[in-house]
Amino acid sequence: MKVTVRQLVFERLEADINSGLIYIAGKEIPFTQKEKDLLFYFLRHQDKPIPKEILAEVILGSDASWLEDFNIVFTMVRQVVKKLAAYGCEGYIQEVQNGFYTLGKS
Repeated sequence: MKVTVRQLVFERLEADINSGLIYIAGKEIPFTQKEKDLLFYFLRHQDKPIPKEILAEVILGSDASWLEDFNIVFTMVRQVVKKLAAYGCEGYIQEVQNGFYTLGKS
């Protein structure tokens, strides 16, 4: 049986679909499962504006329908942005409109 490794890549950021691991410049970086979920979603939708409502579903699943404010989304995105920046990936995730985010360099 042959196993195909699938990777999602944006510049120095890599995600291994099979293992669920995140790498920056080839080094494995620790992310929480929710942070990984966000990163995988961003990597699958590079350069596309993603609304906060969709990101809420990525983070919370179907539980997101009850949200009236999106502080959990903003907080989680900020955490991922900070962690990426700490490993030299500044500006990878950006707010492109009020409540829309994208993975891509401007």
